[in-house]
Amino acid sequence: MIRVLIYLVIILAGACLSPLLAGKTGYVYIAFLDWQLETNLLFAVMALIIFFALLQLLEWLLVTVLNLVLSSRYLPRRWRRNAARKHTLTGALALAEEDWPAAEKAMQKGAEAGELPALNYLAAARAAQRQFKNEERDEYLNKAAQLPLATQAVTTTRVRYYMQQGELEKAREQLDKLQPSSKSKAPVLQLALELYQSQLDWQALKLLLPA
Repeated sequence: MIRVLIYLVIILAGACLSPLLAGKTGYVYIAFLDWQLETNLLFAVMALIIFFALLQLLEWLLVTVLNLVLSSRYLPRRWRRNAARKHTLTGALALAEEDWPAAEKAMQKGAEAGELPALNYLAAARAAQRQFKNEERDEYLNKAAQLPLATQAVTTTRVRYYMQQGELEKAREQLDKLQPSSKSKAPVLQLALELYQSQLDWQALKLLLPA
C-alpha cells in the first residue's frame, strides 16, 4: 500500500510539473452522470495526496483496532485458549534454547488462558530466576501457589531457588513446611539432605538418613 502511494505521488507530481514547465497551469475536469467538477491541477493533486494520506491513516487505525480486539479478553474462550497453547509452545522452545527473556514472556502470556497455568507460572519463574529477577520470580510463584495441587511444587521450587542464592535460612523455612520424612518424595529428600549438610544440622540429617 505504501509503495503504491509513493508511485502515485511521483506520477501526480510529474503530471503537476509538466504543464508548469510548459507555461500552462492546467486544470482537471471530472464528470459522472449529472455530477461535474472542474478545478486547477495543483489543487487536484494536493487533494489526491491528502485523500491517500487519510486513507493510509484509516488503514493503520483499523489494523490497530483489530489487533486490540484480537488480544482482548472478550474473544471467545476457544480463541484465547488456542493463543495460550501457542504461547506455551513458544515458551517451551525458548526454555530448551535457554532464551530466558523470551521464555518468561511467552510463558506469562500462556498462563492467562492456558489449560495448566501452574506449569506456565513455574516455567516463567524458572526463566526469571535465571535472569536474577527475584521480584518477578516470586510473583509467578505466588500466582502458581494459588492454583490447585501446586502448593508443594511451588514450595519445593522456592527451596531450590533460595539454596541457589545462598539464602539458607529462607530455604530452611520453606523446607520445614514440607516436613521431610520417609514418606516424602525423592526430590524433597535430596533437597533436605543438601540443605542440612550446608547448615551443618547433623541432628536433622541423622533423623533423615533412614529415609
